[in-house]
Amino acid sequence: MPATDHVSYDALIAQRIVGNALQHFDGDRYAQIAWVIMPNHVHLVFVQRQEWPLEILLKSWKRFTARQINQLLGTLWQFVASRLFRSPGA
Repeated sequence: MPATDHVSYDALIAQRIVGNALQHFDGDRYAQIAWVIMPNHVHLVFVQRQEWPLEILLKSWKRFTARQINQLLGTLWQFVASRLFRSPGA
């Protein structure tokens, strides 16, 4: 299998994990309006519930997706995941 096929397959797995995580608490912690998963970042438009601070939501998404992706793809993914949900100015 060529390396590019392997990378694409890993990216599809990661995208599915991130997408499922974003949908999991839709309607509970926030209301999604739109989202798109790009190769190295995510765009998400949502209405945040007052009782769920943004920093808690981000921490939850990052922690869950990083653990799931690392479990399936290995710890090398940490390098990519750190850029997928990078904070502004980082």
